[in-house]
Amino acid sequence: MRILNFTQHDATAEQLSAGVVEPDGHDKERIRQLLTFDELPKHSDLRQRATNCAVLASVLLKKYECDGVLIGGAPFFMSQLESVLRLFKVRYCYAFSRREAEEQVQPDGSVKKTHVFKHVGFIFDEEDCQ
Repeated sequence: MRILNFTQHDATAEQLSAGVVEPDGHDKERIRQLLTFDELPKHSDLRQRATNCAVLASVLLKKYECDGVLIGGAPFFMSQLESVLRLFKVRYCYAFSRREAEEQVQPDGSVKKTHVFKHVGFIFDEEDCQ
């Protein structure tokens, strides 16, 4: 299965190896513009933006020969986006990551603890897609 990265962020190496396809620079910029909100949006703005996303996703799915889109972003927008993607019959999913702690001993002997998110899989809009 090939999944188009329809998020503002670049896909991780783990996601790419799991079938995520990263769009080219121009297409990625179009996606970022649609998913970025610099002003407080009205409900009608969210619906229009979601419609624009669904139209673009439909075109890019064909261009990149993908089966669905990976979505994620502002929580206030995701329900609108999901709703419109369903209307356009665009299959979508979310990435699922596991947070793992890593400790690094520093030159002064102190320990720096960081959390790394490891890609585990995808959560699809349809039960039978997993």
